[in-house]
Amino acid sequence: MKNSGLTLLIMLLPAVLSAAGMGHQHFDLIREQQSRLFQSDSIRTEQQYFQSLAAADETTFQFQFETEFLLLLDDPRLQEYQKLPSLLAKKRYIIDYWKASNPNPLLDENDWLKDFLQRRRYVRRHFAISRPPYFDDRGKYYLKYGKPFRRYVDPAGYQRVDLNSVLSGVRIGQAAERYITIRLNESWSYENIRRNFVVHFMKDGEGFREIDDLIDVVEFINGRGKYDVEVLAQIWYSLLLRRSYLSHGYQVAQDKMRWIQEGREHLKLGYDQVLATPYFIKDEYEKSRRLAIKEAPHVAYEPVDAVNRLKFLHRIHQFSAGRDQTRLVIDFWWPIPSRTLKQWEEQPGDSFTVAFSALFRDSTFNEADRQAFHLRGLRADVLTQKKPVLSGSVQLVVPVQNGELTVQIEDRILNQLGFERRTFAVRDFRSPELQISDVRFLAEPAAASGFNFPQTDIDSRKLIPYPFPFVQRALPSYIYFEIYHLPETSGERYEVEYKIRFVGSSGNVVRRFLGIFSGKKSAISVRHERPILESTARERLMLDWRQLKSGRYRMEITVRVSHSAELARTTYDFELR
Repeated sequence: MKNSGLTLLIMLLPAVLSAAGMGHQHFDLIREQQSRLFQSDSIRTEQQYFQSLAAADETTFQFQFETEFLLLLDDPRLQEYQKLPSLLAKKRYIIDYWKASNPNPLLDENDWLKDFLQRRRYVRRHFAISRPPYFDDRGKYYLKYGKPFRRYVDPAGYQRVDLNSVLSGVRIGQAAERYITIRLNESWSYENIRRNFVVHFMKDGEGFREIDDLIDVVEFINGRGKYDVEVLAQIWYSLLLRRSYLSHGYQVAQDKMRWIQEGREHLKLGYDQVLATPYFIKDEYEKSRRLAIKEAPHVAYEPVDAVNRLKFLHRIHQFSAGRDQTRLVIDFWWPIPSRTLKQWEEQPGDSFTVAFSALFRDSTFNEADRQAFHLRGLRADVLTQKKPVLSGSVQLVVPVQNGELTVQIEDRILNQLGFERRTFAVRDFRSPELQISDVRFLAEPAAASGFNFPQTDIDSRKLIPYPFPFVQRALPSYIYFEIYHLPETSGERYEVEYKIRFVGSSGNVVRRFLGIFSGKKSAISVRHERPILESTARERLMLDWRQLKSGRYRMEITVRVSHSAELARTTYDFELR
């Protein structure tokens, strides 16, 4: 029986070894295919990236998408990703990541993803290797942080280090000079991200790998032992001199070493003190460099095209839209700076177009509503104004939820943008208690200075958004809001009380001074009563501001239902000029 078992084992062994060999060959074939695919990658657009991601099998996904994507994640997100149960869930996570990190979703392309794809192509051209992850350690940093702020490439070779020139009059061992052999290496600086953020790479096989200490690039030192700390400190300093422009920390270390040299001559430092100090300087700098790499933000990103240049103001007003939805009314104001007006004058044509846009996305980054308003007119009408302000309004209807709101203004003459993206909580008007919407300021169409603003029809009166971010004393305004869930009981009435009170002077010193002697009022109180005709009432009140002095005001609106303790209250802050 023993002989029979041994014979069977001998018979099976060639088959097992053959199968193992086939396994290695199959893996090598896959690795070769993925390497060719990596280097020939032609993904250039967001659409191509997501299409290729969706079509990728598990092997292609791992080598062509997942490995490089994981470089972008900090530890909490990495742990979150690693818990995902399936390939489909991981693909969904990557898609959601790019949607969530889009600096301006109103643009046609995700500017961050566009930048990442450019980095990705560069890595495939310049840092590719034939084994997973198919890029060397330089590619890892380039994918995470982009092009280095400064870069030093050190050629390999046999070099002389003159230790006497480093520390005058100090001899280390039996020689004042040494010869060292240097491996091909590079040092990359990201001082724009964090001070002392310098990373070193050394040639290793077909690519470069990151090294923990610059002294690792030294392959051979003649004479005294390579691991003598004093000798290593002196050689490290000679390597530092060539890289001193890379980092503030390198410059500090260089100054300290120079001080030692001067101190030896003028301060009469002891022999042991002169020898020991360079090692401590080296150790101190390397620790700070490693800490800078560790504490740097996981991904540093600078927008490529979506430069946020235009400063604008906006105010969001929320109203019930029925059917479990809320209407967001966003009023924009763009005070045009004088430099823009000068640039307008230099451009061909006599008209302008300014686009005001808004986008709301739900918690899964799906688009709920997107709208835009294009304000057009003659440039001459703007250029003749002393301090021109262009305004517009956009309305979105969205489900009641927490989501993300992006607002944007675009100057179509100079192709410049201004935008803001933030999380946003949509008000819920569905609860049955008495509620007041947000307060919105409106004006007569005659205040539009000839521009075609969108008009709102309220009680057969056409009104436009108030054309200034502040209230002008000379321009009467309409205060508009809505009241919800009034009791539909016959004969019931509701009362509205407005209290407007002065809360502080304007920031402008001249207006503050004139307000003291103006003799104007600092408060208004208005009250009226109306019959309840339906569960929702629309309130519009026209106010003449000429009787108030300039400054900052708070308006408090209170709604009471007669024969009931039910009331609702809201406030609105504004500036009067």
